[in-house]
Amino acid sequence: MRKKNNIFSNCFIKTAGVLLSILLLLSFLTGCGERNTMTASIANSSYTQGDSTGVSSAALSEEPPAETVKASEAAAEATPAKVSEEASEEVSVEASASENTGSSLAKRLCGKYSRKTDDSEESEYAVLEIVEFADNLYAFGGDSMDEEGVLEAYSFWAMEFLPEDAAVLSSADADSCNVGVLTFSIMSNLGRYWSAPQKETIRLTDDGVIINGDHYLRDERVSDTFPYLIPDGKGSAGSGKLDGLWKERGSSSPHYLRFSDGVLTIYRKTADQEVFFGRGGYETDGKCFRCTYNTLGCGTMPYSMETAYSVGSNGLLTLNPTEDDLELFDRDTVFEPIVETAVPIITLSDAYQAGLTEDRHYLIYDLPAETDDNPFYGVWVSAYPSKEEAEKDLKKLEALDLPACVILSSDWKNLNRTPYYCVTAGRFDSEADANVILERVKSAGYPNAYVKHSGNRIGF
Repeated sequence: MRKKNNIFSNCFIKTAGVLLSILLLLSFLTGCGERNTMTASIANSSYTQGDSTGVSSAALSEEPPAETVKASEAAAEATPAKVSEEASEEVSVEASASENTGSSLAKRLCGKYSRKTDDSEESEYAVLEIVEFADNLYAFGGDSMDEEGVLEAYSFWAMEFLPEDAAVLSSADADSCNVGVLTFSIMSNLGRYWSAPQKETIRLTDDGVIINGDHYLRDERVSDTFPYLIPDGKGSAGSGKLDGLWKERGSSSPHYLRFSDGVLTIYRKTADQEVFFGRGGYETDGKCFRCTYNTLGCGTMPYSMETAYSVGSNGLLTLNPTEDDLELFDRDTVFEPIVETAVPIITLSDAYQAGLTEDRHYLIYDLPAETDDNPFYGVWVSAYPSKEEAEKDLKKLEALDLPACVILSSDWKNLNRTPYYCVTAGRFDSEADANVILERVKSAGYPNAYVKHSGNRIGF
């Protein structure tokens, strides 16, 4: 308010006429109106356990993770637009305190932040942009230097904030949450998690967030995590049937799509796998949409997608990607409309149950020499929640001079996402070789044993 006091002081101290005072006052009030308009614009701008004689095939099959239902549905995302350094701090605090009142904690935490990490003239910063999808909380983090008023990360990583209690992130009253933080980046470890979840607390403050004791301040100088958006919804013409939230049908790890104001968000998350979180602008002619997007953890590397679509009288969305865009979706992939509360919030407990524990091996370049990540045909004998039980069967098979081993099911694409310690009588390159061993195994007292391909390795 110093500007207002100066104006009024000048008006009264100087001996100018009444008309001049009125003109100055009107000029000031007009400026305030412009400032309030800018504040509003910024606040709204963007936004079976087996036994020793056999195992059910269900223990080796994929199944969806247990879903955690959220406590409440919340408002849309909010990512403040870039403003001047002078106005940034004041505007950001106003938006947090007023515009987001009543929103979930996950949505109120969203925004750009920085923390100065040294006192040198080079101004080294840790930067952060927090984003959410249906109250699942993520962030782009990185190291940056101030380059002409812009903080663009020269090294970066993605973070997943898995809550101990899903209801806290959905709460309109909470201002802090205990989480387990998973970190990954395309820049290292082949894009896989660096370690087991690290327990921390994330707290919302009037001017930023505190994570693990480090205070990050709101800072619009931080470059956009998702730079391929189409401004002002210009790409959304003809997208009326697409608008809203959609869930892929018939998948144990479904994709979710959100179309809103010319922005497409593509999301998929299972408890044991790195999140797929892509966002970009799209354009449509009512029959086909084209999108350029990037994904969390991969920096600003652009991806493109073009797909024909139709929304049937049953309300279902069917996608038919072009020949070159079949990486994400197959032809005739069907999506159904859902509400936000139908998207599960993945919790820290879910991650532990899926095998993301301290005893898992995370660093790919430091794998034990005997680790073999090639897919194979297994002769599956039994599966147990505990490794100790599985090793009992392992010893019996080894006594039969079979090349038996124990496999963690969640490490392999075709096996159960819920971690079981599965005993196979060996790893074979061909189904024919596996079937030869299968007959030996059955005759040795394991009549329920069977052959199945492991699929590619997805965990380490």
